[in-house]
Amino acid sequence: MGRAGQIHAGIFRDKVPEATLACVVDEAEKVAKDAGTRLGVNWTTDTSEAVQDDGVDAVVVAVPTYLHARVASAALDAGKHVFIEKPLAHTPKDAEQLARRALSSGRVFQVGYMRRYDRAYREVKDSIANGSLGLLLIYRAIAHDPAPPPGWAADPKLSGGIFYDMLSHDFDMGRNLMASEVSSVYATGSSKVCEDIAKKGDLDTVAVLMKFKSGAFGYVEGFRKSSYGYDLRTEVVGSGGSAVVGAMNDPSLTFADRKGLRQSGVKWFADRFDAAFEAEDNSFAKAIITRSNPEISASDGIRAVEIAEACRLSVARKKPVSLGELH
Repeated sequence: MGRAGQIHAGIFRDKVPEATLACVVDEAEKVAKDAGTRLGVNWTTDTSEAVQDDGVDAVVVAVPTYLHARVASAALDAGKHVFIEKPLAHTPKDAEQLARRALSSGRVFQVGYMRRYDRAYREVKDSIANGSLGLLLIYRAIAHDPAPPPGWAADPKLSGGIFYDMLSHDFDMGRNLMASEVSSVYATGSSKVCEDIAKKGDLDTVAVLMKFKSGAFGYVEGFRKSSYGYDLRTEVVGSGGSAVVGAMNDPSLTFADRKGLRQSGVKWFADRFDAAFEAEDNSFAKAIITRSNPEISASDGIRAVEIAEACRLSVARKKPVSLGELH
């Protein structure tokens, strides 16, 4: 019941007509009790008790990344459908084992890359599908967070680090929009701003050059401590034009005075993607009810992890890494 858990719990309680929120779980008793009381549902600190409940059909796994494989596997073993927050896991080994288990389970297993459900990204995807952008040539993504992650997420041994925890969204969106797998990456980075992150062996500023199997190229930039706030921009360039998705400013709030026109920024991902979170949770419920494949599968989850791992290796080796080397 951290940031993502609170978001999904509220949505499944109030905004997914086909679902009923049955229970919330957190190993910290106060957190679990407070959330359960606020949401008006049962609460527990025992994950095993929750996933074994015969009255539960599906489980949302929003625990810290290093616990993903353990909790999701327990849910699958109990015959439950699973929605799991990104990334699939914090190591390639855990991700591969979980993906294999998910794909053979016969259950709906959906990975939480909510940007695919965002209206603006959907429109870009549609414009690509109808040929408006022509031959796709370049994918560009900028991701600046207002502050470094707290607690376990700042430790690469637990979160996988910046490529897994933060930029896997941009890797997934690159695959989705460019309709092509990534064949190789060349990544570099530094830790000059966030001392705590540097001490734990992670990076706060990175740049990634990607090559897609289609022949297109990509660039992903990540920064952990943006002084002006949350900044997310994505661009696809084709032979027939380009499309840009931005989140640097909030068009719903504008100030006009002697200093001129000013717009405030989007505070955080939960504000920017509230509708997308709602859409992806409804999509998960629909997949269960209609017995259909989820839009973002375990296979998508493993691809994003592979790109993240290739980036990590590229920084360590100081040279390009082919994703084929991971197999």
